[in-house]
Amino acid sequence: TGEPFLVAPDAERASVSQEGTLVFFRGTGSVLQHLVWVSREGEVLGTVGQAQPVLGRPRLSPDGTRIAVAARDPDSRNLWIHDIARGTKMRLTFDRLSPSGPIWVPGRNAIAHSTGSGGKGSAWVKQADGSGEAEELPIKFPTSCSSDGKFLLYQVEGDNGTDDLWYARLDG
Repeated sequence: TGEPFLVAPDAERASVSQEGTLVFFRGTGSVLQHLVWVSREGEVLGTVGQAQPVLGRPRLSPDGTRIAVAARDPDSRNLWIHDIARGTKMRLTFDRLSPSGPIWVPGRNAIAHSTGSGGKGSAWVKQADGSGEAEELPIKFPTSCSSDGKFLLYQVEGDNGTDDLWYARLDG
């Protein structure tokens, strides 16, 4: 109630809890962000790789040497691989349909991801080193991969409007 007032300059994506706690991102979508290592106590231990705008959905590789992440480019969102030891990054996708995911596929050095939204999209598997062409999968919206890399869990819109979980074999 009352007159509007500035809560925080240069802030976005605010959310307020029922108890009144406010959380927000400081800066705009063009602000560079870093992946960071954080202890169980919440202490920042260090940064990973190079800064990028609007980082999201980081996934550590099965061997712990790389991190796959979605990040904004000037015109779109794509997937990147950060090499932890070298502190470098490599763009994995060049897709204007904003890939989401990423999901590491153990044993194949590959990343599964989806493109599209609103029930329309497709799923892909691409080598994590960027080599070769992406392989389209006959599913949509993968969410997880089995630890042996043989099965991919994915979402399907059910008859009653809710999402159902299914799995598919990655070897055909």
